[in-house]
Amino acid sequence: ENDATSVTGDDDCDDTHTETGIVKPGGDQDWYQFTGTNNLLLCSPNPKVSIDKNGLRVCVFAQCTSGTTQVVCAQGTAQTSPANRDGCCATGGTAEITLACSGLGNPSANVYIRVDQPGGNACTDYQLTYSY
Repeated sequence: ENDATSVTGDDDCDDTHTETGIVKPGGDQDWYQFTGTNNLLLCSPNPKVSIDKNGLRVCVFAQCTSGTTQVVCAQGTAQTSPANRDGCCATGGTAEITLACSGLGNPSANVYIRVDQPGGNACTDYQLTYSY
């Protein structure tokens, strides 16, 4: 997680970006990280990730760049990352967070994405779509 591949950052007006990868058998995990920035009054941060394969699990975790982080799952199931970041996971679909950052300033956050295949035993290619 802390050595995640850095990908293109995003703002909270829902631009989407894609990444492709391959998950291998034996507990392989692909991690990505980007910084999501807030456009103040224009939009609301809702980190969202989708995966195009049914057997793969996708998770999104967030940590506000200042203040405390509050995460509510809009889609998916609540989970905590190995580095103790709150987030949401879904298998074969979409995981989405409603994010709130306390304190003054923009609710910007570092967002971490994990792709894996619980119980899977094949090399599986995928396309990941994400936004902030």
